Amino acid sequence: VSRSHSREARHHTEFNRVDPPNMGAIAEVVKSSVWSPIIWKGGERKKANFGGSRIVALDFDKPGPYGLAEALEFVREWGLAHVIGTTKSHQKRKVSPSGEIQPACDRFRLLFVARTWVKDLSTYEFNMTEAVEMFSCDPSCTDGARFFYPCQEIISHGPGHGDGRSWVWAPLPPDYLTAEE
Repeated sequence: VSRSHSREARHHTEFNRVDPPNMGAIAEVVKSSVWSPIIWKGGERKKANFGGSRIVALDFDKPGPYGLAEALEFVREWGLAHVIGTTKSHQKRKVSPSGEIQPACDRFRLLFVARTWVKDLSTYEFNMTEAVEMFSCDPSCTDGARFFYPCQEIISHGPGHGDGRSWVWAPLPPDYLTAEE
C-alpha cells in the first residue's frame, strides 16, 4: 500500500510506499492515513506513474446487495487476507451535491490481497472493473490513480487461511485494448 504523509488535499499527489508486515498493520494504515492500494513510480499519484498493486480495494457507498455481513461472509468463505473498515458516512443518510438523498446503509471499504502483483495499468483497470461489477460497488475504484480517506473503524482483518484460494489478476482478453478504442 501507499499513503500520503498528510490529510491535506494538496499532498494527495505525494504518496510513499509502505510494506506493512501483516493485515493488522495494513488495517492501521487504512485507519490512520490517506492511502491507496496502488504504488506509483516516484510516489506521484497519477495513472502515468502506475507501478503496481497487490491489493483489491473496493468502496461500498450506496445501498446494494453487499453489506458488511456479506463482505464478512465472502472473506471468510474464501479465506482471504483482508481488511474491512467503515467510512465516515457508515449508517448515515447522505445528500449528494445534486440534492439526491441516499438512505443510511453500510458504507465501508473491503480490501483483500491478490496472489500476485499486477504491474500493468490496463490489466489493473480491467480486473478492477470486473471486481466492481461482481460486488456492485463504487466504479471509481477502477481508477489507476485512486486513493481513499481513512476508515473510521476496522470491522475485520485477518491473514486468511492459506488453503490456496485467492484473488488472481486475470490477463487482458486479446481484443481488450482494441475494444476500448
